Amino acid sequence: MLFRSSTSIAIGADGLGTIWYGESSTGALRVAHCKDTACSEFYTNNTSIIGSDPAVTIGTDGLGLVSFYDQSTADLRLLHCDHVTCFDRTGPYAPITLDSAGNVGRFSSITIGADGLGLISYFDVTNARIKALHCGNATCTISNTITALDNTGQPGSDTSITIGADGLGLISYYDVANGDLKVLHCGNLVCNSGNSVTTVDNSGDVGSNSSIAIGVDGLAMVSYYDASNQNLKALHCGNAACNSGNISSTLDINYRFIGIANIGLYTSIALGADGLMLISYYEQGHADLKVFHCSNLTCSTYTRVGR
Repeated sequence: MLFRSSTSIAIGADGLGTIWYGESSTGALRVAHCKDTACSEFYTNNTSIIGSDPAVTIGTDGLGLVSFYDQSTADLRLLHCDHVTCFDRTGPYAPITLDSAGNVGRFSSITIGADGLGLISYFDVTNARIKALHCGNATCTISNTITALDNTGQPGSDTSITIGADGLGLISYYDVANGDLKVLHCGNLVCNSGNSVTTVDNSGDVGSNSSIAIGVDGLAMVSYYDASNQNLKALHCGNAACNSGNISSTLDINYRFIGIANIGLYTSIALGADGLMLISYYEQGHADLKVFHCSNLTCSTYTRVGR
């Protein structure tokens, strides 16, 4: 059985991991729920949902919200779990369509806003722009607000969304046409006015495979891939909007002459219990999973890499 590379994980109200991923042989989504905190054992469940690019978060009701791209209809869709395990308990899974205006929904990322409602970033392929959807209720079934955001270049690939210390959304994403890393700061809870867009790194072809998280200093850190140099990079935002005082650092460097190449693919960043960032990523040269542990809040000096 073959599986897709895109996965998403969240810690449920029971304190255990819930993981969504795709099965390449059928194109259907699957869910795994850990039996213990170490996830040494887990339950898995097949679904009949055709989809890719799943992103999961836990709502204020303690249940999972999963956004994904439906390849068969080219729509952004969402599933609200009916149980903490995300295994269906009341009948067949019934995902809803959130946006069907063209080819939409690739590279979605989902979080819960300061108002307790879902906020989703995703790519509108038809119009080559990034969009945001703010849910109108806990299940995203009524009064949703869709906003077209940046359309300069071809922005919206590899989106990642979080909520800043100011309670507003922050979205990192890749501008394919210009090869730049961008960050959008929402101007309100719905992300439909007062937004600001900043190109935070344009030093070559940079910004794909981005992931964003908030540090203990209340400022965002973005991990991403530098395609020009095949390196892992990270950027520490200098303020809440990420539009000044930013620090960009190269963290892990390729050495192609010894087979170490394409370092920094598929990054994911999270705040560790020690208050410092942890970044997981893929090194293509040796086909290795690696982890980078930052040594300070800005991740701007050399520190330990493990694999």
